[in-house]
Amino acid sequence: VDDIAIKGSVEKDETEVMPGIRKFIYDHILNIEEVLRRLDKANLTVNALKTVCCVREINVIGYVCS
Repeated sequence: VDDIAIKGSVEKDETEVMPGIRKFIYDHILNIEEVLRRLDKANLTVNALKTVCCVREINVIGYVCS
């Protein structure tokens, strides 16, 4: 596996679930955690130097995705 994109929710639920943490951010972190759990279960690893998390947009093969 070379690239894994984990898209966040289109709707941004601004409800605060913990002090300073909105629901849409919390949900996205849970999704990232689940992907990492599944990779671990499959004995796959992640290169931390190539990892980009929680960004508004990213360049994928010359295209800006947001």
